[in-house]
Amino acid sequence: MLDACVELQVKRVVFASTGGAIYGEVPEGKRADEDTRPAPISPYAISKLAFEQLLDVYRTHHGLDSAVLRYGNVYGPRQDPHGEAGVVAIFFDRALLGETLRINAVRSEGDSGCVRDYVYVADVARANLAALSGRLPDRVTNVGTGLPVTTQELATQTSRISGVPLRTVFGPPRAGDIERSVLDAARFQRNARSKPCRSLKACVTPSNGIARASEDRARGSHGGRALAVLRLRSARRSGASGR
Repeated sequence: MLDACVELQVKRVVFASTGGAIYGEVPEGKRADEDTRPAPISPYAISKLAFEQLLDVYRTHHGLDSAVLRYGNVYGPRQDPHGEAGVVAIFFDRALLGETLRINAVRSEGDSGCVRDYVYVADVARANLAALSGRLPDRVTNVGTGLPVTTQELATQTSRISGVPLRTVFGPPRAGDIERSVLDAARFQRNARSKPCRSLKACVTPSNGIARASEDRARGSHGGRALAVLRLRSARRSGASGR
């Protein structure tokens, strides 16, 4: 692909890398900035770092310009809830069907779970547009919020938005899970002239698309049943408030 870019004189390559995995464990109270030494512990993160290095080679030998975006944990409308990734979509799916939300431990069963930096998909799109237009002058830019959010906190927010009482089950730590991953996104916020959401609570509101995401999950993943449940609960809440 990069050879084709050189041949066709592509102006710039924007690469979707990972900030959530490439830095490895981020110590408590710290955020990983772009100068943090990568410490990948999974094949996924290793492959991302390897391609970043390949881009450096093509920049040096072929003059191919590139911008690397290291995303936090991206969420938003139309996120695929199948598989192990996409916990926000998975939680909404399960909540809408009245199923329990599983919180895998960070160290011991029953704790609040792993810590992640969740970034809304619109901010990721904004980062890509800024990279394509050359407004991100650095080779690497983190795209996140800098806000640490535990799995337990995410489950609580899911319950609040969906209107479904919180039902959780606790599991042991999963092999290979990073305990804590939080990004320093100051470079993105400065150069893109647009700050991501300042709190998860602020992000997961209808105005920012999470309510649409939950309805999309209901429609796309479970047909009319879950969508009807979501609308019925919404109507009941409106009736209870006199609206």
